[in-house]
Amino acid sequence: MLEGTTPIPAELARDLATGESVWTRILTDAARGTHLPVSPETYRPSAAMRSQLRLRHPVCAAPGCTRPTATAAEDDHIIEYDHEHPERGGPTSLANLHRLCWRHHQMKTAGLIDPTREPVDDSAPTRPLTTHWTLGEDLRTTTEEATDLLTPHTVRLLEHAAAEHERLAAEARRLHAEEQARPRAERVAEDRRAALAKAAGRKIIPPGSPPPDLGDPPF
Repeated sequence: MLEGTTPIPAELARDLATGESVWTRILTDAARGTHLPVSPETYRPSAAMRSQLRLRHPVCAAPGCTRPTATAAEDDHIIEYDHEHPERGGPTSLANLHRLCWRHHQMKTAGLIDPTREPVDDSAPTRPLTTHWTLGEDLRTTTEEATDLLTPHTVRLLEHAAAEHERLAAEARRLHAEEQARPRAERVAEDRRAALAKAAGRKIIPPGSPPPDLGDPPF
């Protein structure tokens, strides 16, 4: 998935990866596609945690918001971090973090939206994290973090589209190479014949002729 939102074929992913000098390994649950957590340490999320947050929340976590979090977004503690007594709550952990666009981060800080995260179920620790939202006085809704699973049907469609694209691109390159290999005089003569044939198919009115009869007007 490109930036967590756009599926790309495996071959394209390999081509992109070969051009990079640094890789970051992020483990996922094979059955659910959830991203396995990393350890919390400080107020600011580590680089590994931020990478995971971008995958868990490719768009703003606020319900209905589609702003991508690759830019113009911030990491937010659902339960506020206690700077004086960190052990009292609001840990810098993936279970207590999400990414919000600047606008919704400001709204949360102002108390206009209030998210609460369901505790992690010890019997199913790899289930996607669920967040309940209170918007205004009456509106309630629930969201789940993104996962890294594509259905087999979607994968087949994606692979078919990629293969068809490669086939058409190869055919276009072949035709272009054949055209460029032809003598220039031959190509110019063919273009001239095509232009003359197109002009001959038009009805040319000699200068000074009366205007053609277009029939009665439609109104």
